[in-house]
Amino acid sequence: MQLSSWLKTEAGKNRKQRRSLKQLHLDLKELGFEGSHDRVVAFARKWKVDQTDTVNSASKRTNQTKKVMATKPLAPKAIQLNSSHFAR
Repeated sequence: MQLSSWLKTEAGKNRKQRRSLKQLHLDLKELGFEGSHDRVVAFARKWKVDQTDTVNSASKRTNQTKKVMATKPLAPKAIQLNSSHFAR
């Protein structure tokens, strides 16, 4: 959907450079959108919640992986060898 991609693009911009939802609604109307400004705001609100949930769930998975990695040794312990371990 056009609005989703616009919201994603706008989210990456600095606050002062972002288009407002009012401007996004006007741009959509120019493309033939007949819905109200309230529908655009509601969609943007849900989109933002979904994005936050996606980021949070990815963060939880990452933290769980870190916990598992911390409990498992990364490599076997080094074996101390001295001259008695070698055949002469």
